[in-house]
Amino acid sequence: MILYRIRHLISKGVWKRSAKIMGRVAQYNPGDFRLSGLVLSSDRDYFYNPWIAVDGTFYCDCQGFEGAETICSHILALLKKADFDGVDVEDYVKGLLGEYQEENDMIYETSLEGYNRLFGGLRGGRHISCLFSEPEIGKSYLSATFAADMVCKHNKSALIIDTEGGFTPDWLELIGKHRGVDIPVQFIDWRVKVDVTQGKNQEMHTPDYKYGDFKFTPNEKPAVYIYDARHLIQIMPFFGRPMTYKIKSGVIEPIEGGHTLAISESPIGIVCDKADVAYVTNDSLSSPIESFFTGGQINYRTRAKATQVWLGRAQELIDEYKVIFMNTVHASIDHTNPYGDPSPVGGKAIMHNNKYIAFLARYQGKKAAKEQSVDWRNLRKLSIFRHMTKGAWSEHGYLITTDHGLEDFYPKGQEED
Repeated sequence: MILYRIRHLISKGVWKRSAKIMGRVAQYNPGDFRLSGLVLSSDRDYFYNPWIAVDGTFYCDCQGFEGAETICSHILALLKKADFDGVDVEDYVKGLLGEYQEENDMIYETSLEGYNRLFGGLRGGRHISCLFSEPEIGKSYLSATFAADMVCKHNKSALIIDTEGGFTPDWLELIGKHRGVDIPVQFIDWRVKVDVTQGKNQEMHTPDYKYGDFKFTPNEKPAVYIYDARHLIQIMPFFGRPMTYKIKSGVIEPIEGGHTLAISESPIGIVCDKADVAYVTNDSLSSPIESFFTGGQINYRTRAKATQVWLGRAQELIDEYKVIFMNTVHASIDHTNPYGDPSPVGGKAIMHNNKYIAFLARYQGKKAAKEQSVDWRNLRKLSIFRHMTKGAWSEHGYLITTDHGLEDFYPKGQEED
């Protein structure tokens, strides 16, 4: 069996346990780059979301992986189940053994030379990308610029999942007018209600929806589609993975809501397929997670589980449709430490699933702004935080916010104040 080639990488206990839980592998999805799936927990109320990629990276939202970050029994059971069913798992084995040969991502050039230089462009087909910053810096506005790029430069559609209510369709109208292109904007009208029931010493938060009510007719031309959903419980049925949340003694625990669909049958999959969507963004990933998982450290573990459910579906969407998937995320910054680096809110789930991460900040280039007769308050600095081949903070680009999107700004050698 080919999996014996990686026996030395896995503990004896994990190897034995993986054989026992193969029957709990509810589904697996072998893609061109990643094998993902669902493995039922021992309590039978939650599906873990393990995945493994041909480049040797892997992740699971179980406590075993979170504690050790090594291959857990769920990842191995997923591999064993696929291999048992006749799926060719050799590429995943080679990746774990360090024999992966890097292949090119699907690259879409943006209108921003600064972003293209840092990241090569918007990268689709394999990895999730991420943009994070402090509030009121312009994450959503930059995402709108990218969405407009897809329509104007590549004749493709974009999908915005607006979780904050901060995405403004007027932005797209102004960007399109400046570029001489009409950018159609279409809202997706499908509502999911949140039912809250009180039980003995606990609450249950459950989605109320009907997949049969989801109707979608794409625009005749490439367009930007917006799905407005503020609550985490409202978002997950759109991804075909409804979740119910049990709240007891302050702990918020995600459990399966039933009616899980294949990503191609989910509302988001239908939109991507019918509308030729090439760019999808969660704007933002942080807001629904942070607003629901209150209580501090007691809910860090369950918050990570919910984040992984969401990002696991994003990974499957990439595998199925080769889209660009961009998360906008809040920044965690210690303002008492002037030398501390910012980081994305969300912990390990964010870092394991988002492979290309950019940090957007204000650029204090007052001299450069004065020389070019622009308001320094509109200047932004874009930095590499995570890249597959470049170091953190190794390269920077400069942007300026305008009435028609973000554009490149060139400091012309002026030092930052």
